[in-house]
Amino acid sequence: AEEATRLTEELQSWQHRYRQLEITNAQIHQRLKQLEKNGPSPYPSRPGRPLVDVELLEAAVLNRDKGTIWQAERIINRGTRDGLTEEDLVLDGKGPLIDQGKEAHLATGHPVYSGRCVVGRLAKVGRVVSTIQKVTDAEYRGFAQLIRKTEQGFVFGAEGVLEGQGQPLCRLRYISSTQPVEVGDEVYTGDHDGTQPYPMYYGQVVKAELPPGDQEWSIWVEPAIQELDSPTVTVLRTQLDLARTLTN
Repeated sequence: AEEATRLTEELQSWQHRYRQLEITNAQIHQRLKQLEKNGPSPYPSRPGRPLVDVELLEAAVLNRDKGTIWQAERIINRGTRDGLTEEDLVLDGKGPLIDQGKEAHLATGHPVYSGRCVVGRLAKVGRVVSTIQKVTDAEYRGFAQLIRKTEQGFVFGAEGVLEGQGQPLCRLRYISSTQPVEVGDEVYTGDHDGTQPYPMYYGQVVKAELPPGDQEWSIWVEPAIQELDSPTVTVLRTQLDLARTLTN
């Protein structure tokens, strides 16, 4: 059992390293294309201070059984001291439950990860607990981008929207028929507002069809995280850099 655990952890480590190299390769290829198109600047430059601070908060995944949550010693102690009620601790709805909420400055919609993989986003946020909407949930929507393997290495591909279907597989929508797509392409988060500094991994294309006459691909994606079996997750928090806004 110990050997099997070690091999599993080693495989996961190599998978994470491979995905990191995929992204780095695609980013380098993108910069080279920009240089070829626009040429290098004749003036030196330095990165500006971001307007938005980004940080990851670790949270424990809780058992949804009310008795288990309510009887946990640290919850009872905190409830006695801070006047929490059972409604503060257990939110209605489905989805995994975590032990962080508004007190930790979390908000609905904050992305949730396990390692480099996307678990989903916060669906409901209570005072001290929150529920997660998984990527496979039928209501889930998120910007996504393909990373494709070519003769020149890994490159960023088309952008679309990943949609949960309430099934093990997700749909990748709004990819034009003029864009190249293949089974095996990797799917990462798309960043449309510049607040997420690093693409995170959704999963892999397992089915891609282009029916005659259609203007968009029919693409199915197998998420990397279908069932959450990790004891902890991380939540991405974003907030304005107050020091910068005050100085301005």
